[in-house]
Amino acid sequence: MKIDNHNLDNALFTALKEDLRSVEKSRARRRSMPGNYVYVLALDRGGYPSDLPKHDLKIPAVEPPTNFSERCDWEIQRQSFQIIRDGQAIWVIAGSREGALYGFDELLECLTGVIWAGVRDDQLVFAAPRKLPTGVQAPSFPYRFRDGSGPDGATESDYNTWLSRNRYNGRVITGKAWNDFSPQRRAAFLNSVRTRAMHLVCGSHAMDFYLPESELEAHPEWRGMRDGKRMARARVTFPESSHLDADLPIQPCYTNPEVIHTITTNMAAQIRQTPDIEIFSIRPLDGVNNWCQCPSCLGQTPYEQMYNIALALAKRTAPTLPIELIAYGNTLTVPGEELPVSNRIVTMLCPCQRPYERRFYELGGPRLGMSTAYPEPDRLNPVDDRDYGKLFRAWAPVWKASETVPGICEYGGILWHDETFRTERQRFLYHPPAELRFDEVKWYRDHGVRYFSHETEFMNWPDASLQLAMARSLWNADEEPEAYLDRYYGAACGSLGRAVRLALERIEKSLTAREDPASALARLERILPWLPDSATRARYQSWVGYVRLAWKEYEAFLDGRYEEALEHEKTVAAYLPECLVELLDNVNMQWVMSYSETRQARLRQIISDGGLPGSRE
Repeated sequence: MKIDNHNLDNALFTALKEDLRSVEKSRARRRSMPGNYVYVLALDRGGYPSDLPKHDLKIPAVEPPTNFSERCDWEIQRQSFQIIRDGQAIWVIAGSREGALYGFDELLECLTGVIWAGVRDDQLVFAAPRKLPTGVQAPSFPYRFRDGSGPDGATESDYNTWLSRNRYNGRVITGKAWNDFSPQRRAAFLNSVRTRAMHLVCGSHAMDFYLPESELEAHPEWRGMRDGKRMARARVTFPESSHLDADLPIQPCYTNPEVIHTITTNMAAQIRQTPDIEIFSIRPLDGVNNWCQCPSCLGQTPYEQMYNIALALAKRTAPTLPIELIAYGNTLTVPGEELPVSNRIVTMLCPCQRPYERRFYELGGPRLGMSTAYPEPDRLNPVDDRDYGKLFRAWAPVWKASETVPGICEYGGILWHDETFRTERQRFLYHPPAELRFDEVKWYRDHGVRYFSHETEFMNWPDASLQLAMARSLWNADEEPEAYLDRYYGAACGSLGRAVRLALERIEKSLTAREDPASALARLERILPWLPDSATRARYQSWVGYVRLAWKEYEAFLDGRYEEALEHEKTVAAYLPECLVELLDNVNMQWVMSYSETRQARLRQIISDGGLPGSRE
């Protein structure tokens, strides 16, 4: 295959050639490379050849609209592409450079069957070729961001390339982390995201960077009020997880005009210093039930406090800079007053700490049990997945009235502790099912969500199927998950793909039902020796060992044998470093091990307290 660059910039064309080269040199590729000549061009760059085929694409405007909803439409146009075959030649015509990249990678996927499973070229797998798509191809969501680190063995450039190949188009970096990047790391990062046509989102949970401790010491009246006193830390209550009650940082007094001025001044300064910041994220200090209780702050919901900071920042920054807010914990409390209109804001509802037992949008379920008590202590963990569906519906008229674009911040479903001790399902990794992912993403798309941030670490253990399912659903919510899963497992496991998939699903069902997975694990193990790739076999086998050990801990925990559970958890912690070398390019191992460390801490606390907290549900 040969590609011709009609009007792309050199950096993007280099990325296309790198993607082609990765496929060409992959040892897993089973078929010879097609001999087509490929022409790639972006319409918004002009200079079209006279023989350009007729197409149905719109040419996006040069400058982005200030209205964020309109900007979403503009992004869709930029990322859209059409593939047209003309004899042996194939045209990839795109709205802009983003669409050219996605269109060329789509062409590679169709002609060669490549699936970008991992960050290394030797981790690519190949399914059967597919027919070229007809008509204009466009993403279901214009913004598909990823927060969290790549695998231990990958550079940031490796990780950004993997994200781009799977059509994520943005990275979220906290303002503090960005400030601490060395000049060399910052330059390399910017070069990587520019080359791969990605967006940089900065800010996030960094309020203590924009309002540092030195400012609060100089202005103690800026601190949050608790029990009538201004203080940096105070006792914070978690109604459903009383074992977490502790002295924690208190949110500053966000309704104080001087506080707003200082925060937005520092935010605006960082934005000026880094013109590559395309979207700015405003989030409070992480936590729940830690808000200022002065009369002024009690007169506004926590979300309103963040919204007013966003309005103030909007006055200090270019009108084309979108501002991101998040609704989670106390900021999920629906405002009681009508918000000022601002068409630059996107608000992400964050369905965190979910058990993933149901589709969140299903009707029914118990009375809403979270984000209803403020200013009294609120739950962080939902009673039921459907709590978030109820909250989404309550927020919808607020977003519409304020012209705010709705977004979703999805936590990933793996390795997040359920502090209510209702489930430890997340630790076993094969969770949640791809079908749930596609169903929920389609519902989001059909109900106005246009912005999606997936906040989770890289996790290709035991395989890449669930991680790739998230990416696939965000690009095309209408893809059939069954077809996607068959294609992936056929590529990763050859003729045994269907057998491996069914074996994994049996394990998943056993774990979800809190039943001993021994029989299902043994079934998978009987298949593994026949897999053609040794690295794939080793990854599945190490995961089987992990699940067996973790189940022993969980079984003892469910039976109330907490001392025994602790000893089993120590065995899990000792086992994980044994897997480190084979998993370096597949997981963020520190993150996996930290789950076991926290689990040990919780078990010690339960033993010390003489049993589970009385608030267990």
